[in-house]
Amino acid sequence: MPKIDDSSSKDEIVYDSLFLDSPFLPHAIVLTGGIASGKSTCIKILQEWGFSVVCADSIAHQVLEENADKLVEIFGEKILLDFVFDMKSKNPQKSQPKINRKELGKIIFADDKKRKLLESITHPQIHAQIYAKAQELEKTLSQKSQNNEQKKYYFLDIPLFFEGGGKARYNARFSLSIITTKALQLERILRRDLLSLEQAQQRINSQMPSVEKMQKSDFVLFNNTTLEELESSLKDFIEMLELCEKR
Repeated sequence: MPKIDDSSSKDEIVYDSLFLDSPFLPHAIVLTGGIASGKSTCIKILQEWGFSVVCADSIAHQVLEENADKLVEIFGEKILLDFVFDMKSKNPQKSQPKINRKELGKIIFADDKKRKLLESITHPQIHAQIYAKAQELEKTLSQKSQNNEQKKYYFLDIPLFFEGGGKARYNARFSLSIITTKALQLERILRRDLLSLEQAQQRINSQMPSVEKMQKSDFVLFNNTTLEELESSLKDFIEMLELCEKR
């Protein structure tokens, strides 16, 4: 079993050199925020309004499966699902190895070194795939801008945007953080993910504090009240962008 390298400092992550060349994405807005802050709700609203979204989590899930053999070698077979449910026959059947993300999460959120080891394997691949999708959207929106069509932006849904290096690695035009209180984060995680209080706190503490995210963000939306208030704030943000474009 490969050993976890302890030679780097606690906060150091060694990433692939591809991060050193991150072209500017003039039509991209990164949407980020802590776990259970309301990012997914914002993304759903934006998609309903017709905005294109590149989802880092979806890409990350795919990257985990693509690296299943390597991850099992490092973290053990307990991170695998034993069966995959076949929707056609409605029976559990043996299939290709699938990562049990819940079990993997228990391991990495309880051990910073293991979490950073996982990130060193997956983040460069996630970065490359996000950029590939983003550059396709850049070409499309550049053509639409020339034709004066409405949508001038798309969104990169990247939960660990600042933790992964911010604009040095994802060189988007703007960043937008969705912020809520730690108490609301805990309440939402416990209700949604059925985790213990300790597990929920581990997930929150593994991410950058909200205050620091706010300081680094170009824009901030607070999600401490109702869905209607969140949608109204998001609408104001979009309208503000559109006004800025007309100047």
